[in-house]
Amino acid sequence: MTVFAIIAPEENEALTRKVEEHFPSHLEFSPGQFVASSTTGLTAGQAAELLGAEGQLGRFVVFTVAGHWGYHRKDLWEWLRANPS
Repeated sequence: MTVFAIIAPEENEALTRKVEEHFPSHLEFSPGQFVASSTTGLTAGQAAELLGAEGQLGRFVVFTVAGHWGYHRKDLWEWLRANPS
């Protein structure tokens, strides 16, 4: 399984709909900030292409998550535990 962090500078309803469409297992943990998982072996570039990497939906960046650490809401940690990278 691959876990991605999808980060936009602000809430974006069109991007949210695309994330929901292409990544059924996802969590928006802050406005415009998502973690999403894929079992199909996508790269970060391929995930960005699915979402509209040519700017159709505004600015965002996709990172592959290899590890994580920090302090945030409980639901983010629960999602990450349920969707290991």
